[in-house]
Amino acid sequence: SYVLKKDNAEAVKKIGDCYFQMRKYDTAIEWYQKAVEIDEKYEAAYWNIGIAYEMEKQWYLALRFGYMHIVGTV
Repeated sequence: SYVLKKDNAEAVKKIGDCYFQMRKYDTAIEWYQKAVEIDEKYEAAYWNIGIAYEMEKQWYLALRFGYMHIVGTV
């Protein structure tokens, strides 16, 4: 379990990074989304969600989250 505080968003994202490295992209996405829940402007988490969706060949979602990061609409 973790505490949803703004200063924990990076730690939560890093858990997602661990799952990404293990190629468990669905679980990584879940953790990246938790990081975004903590800090809705956490661009790196949005970017990583897009990359994980790309690895899952979910092109629309990959493009959507990558675009959100690039244009700063987060």
